[in-house]
Amino acid sequence: MVEQSVLVKEASKRMEEVPAEYGWVEEKVLVEQAHSVWKKGRGLIERVDNATGEIMCLVEVPARYETVRKRVVTKPATVRQIEIPAEYQAIKVTKMVSAPQERRIPIPAEYETVTRTEKVADGYMEWRRVLCETNMSREMVTKIQQALSKAGYNPGPSDGTFGTQTRTAIMSYQKAKGLAEGDLTYETVQSLGIKID
Repeated sequence: MVEQSVLVKEASKRMEEVPAEYGWVEEKVLVEQAHSVWKKGRGLIERVDNATGEIMCLVEVPARYETVRKRVVTKPATVRQIEIPAEYQAIKVTKMVSAPQERRIPIPAEYETVTRTEKVADGYMEWRRVLCETNMSREMVTKIQQALSKAGYNPGPSDGTFGTQTRTAIMSYQKAKGLAEGDLTYETVQSLGIKID
């Protein structure tokens, strides 16, 4: 991740009016111009005679001015150009530091020892002596159940009944001992240490 400046707003210009500036000045203004007037005169002789009347003198009256205060423009209004700088913002971006490349790594072969069963001979059928209902009394079944329990196989309760649990225990025993599986054969009974009359 690297930091990078991104333009958010471009630079621009705007015009701004600068107002005029004013000040106060004093100046004299002519109120009355200079002129001449006749005024009654006085002198040694007030009257020339009774016929001429009064003595009149021509008098110059100077111009009359007044000082007035007025507002004047000291600096006229103008328009100025203001530069508005561009705006930038710092953001974080992901940049490639190293280009992708292919690397070949040797992976050693893996070995595992497995045990497998191979057929060495075909199965076949043969005659075997089995216990039938005639010679499988409750007493015999009880002996078989007790022998199975002693050998570590659970035939269920030793009640003399040849049920599913007893049959399952016999088949497990036959498989473990390498005996013919299926019915209760003479070999299985003899293997359990039970005498058959």
